[in-house]
Amino acid sequence: MSPLTQRVLLWGGCACAAVLFGGLTLSVMARPTNCGGNSFALYNCRQIALLALAELDGVRTSADEWAAMAKNDLAKRGKDLWTGDAVYLVRSNLTTNLPPATIVAICNEPFGNVPQPMWWNLYRRNPAHAVARMDGTADLISPDDFSRLALSEFTATTNFAGTTLP
Repeated sequence: MSPLTQRVLLWGGCACAAVLFGGLTLSVMARPTNCGGNSFALYNCRQIALLALAELDGVRTSADEWAAMAKNDLAKRGKDLWTGDAVYLVRSNLTTNLPPATIVAICNEPFGNVPQPMWWNLYRRNPAHAVARMDGTADLISPDDFSRLALSEFTATTNFAGTTLP
């Protein structure tokens, strides 16, 4: 092998090693972002649930009876850039005597970015729906659990769009 070929192979090997080392170092040390998807859907479901729960005063239990300002806030939360075409649903008939684990808000779109797909989990995605509960917590449920929900008990937050304030 000629000295020129040896130098080219040596420098090429060093360049490949540097690229591999840099890629591994960045993937391990860089802070991943979870913008959008279930990260935002969890936040949004929780905010929608808190808005709905704030409307509970023992008298107004139907979503149609809620204040115009609450309906406007719900409609604004219903569409967002971070979750695309996802539709947020809020329980249409809330009462204060529901169990704490009762689902109040749901995102109809399953996202797969929580946990963050990374090299250590083989970039595996676990599609799940974001939900918020009566006790103010938010978590993820599987698509199977979502399919078993009685969606007739929920109203899309986009249905409140165009509510006029007094």
